[in-house]
Amino acid sequence: MKKILVATLAIATLAGAGAAAAQPYGGPRGGYEVGYSTGGDDRYDRRTDARDINARQQALRHRLDRGIETGRLTRREAESLRYELREIRRLERMFRASHGLSPREVAILDDRLHRLERRMRAEMRDDQRYGYGYGDRRY
Repeated sequence: MKKILVATLAIATLAGAGAAAAQPYGGPRGGYEVGYSTGGDDRYDRRTDARDINARQQALRHRLDRGIETGRLTRREAESLRYELREIRRLERMFRASHGLSPREVAILDDRLHRLERRMRAEMRDDQRYGYGYGDRRY
């Protein structure tokens, strides 16, 4: 009797997991709906997203320059962050060369910019400074 009960419970658990796995992915920023307007019109507006991506890249360049000026970023951190920003710009140019930006490509660029923003914030707050002497840390 116990074996039948355990087997039934296992089957019910697997069936529930299968149904949950079949649901659409919501994700942290909207899942499948990323890149689509939320207004009354469900059409995708490429111009708004393209301007948003360019504005975010410009803001990150400015923030990177300020971090270097204030000494909150070491030379190595700044070089690494600049490289990552160049890679995002290169990826955007590659996407645009193939008939503009699709919603999926905008989502990819958005995710890359978001990760770079988080990394830049962490690097600026880690108390490593470009200072005196041979090391990067200020003592």
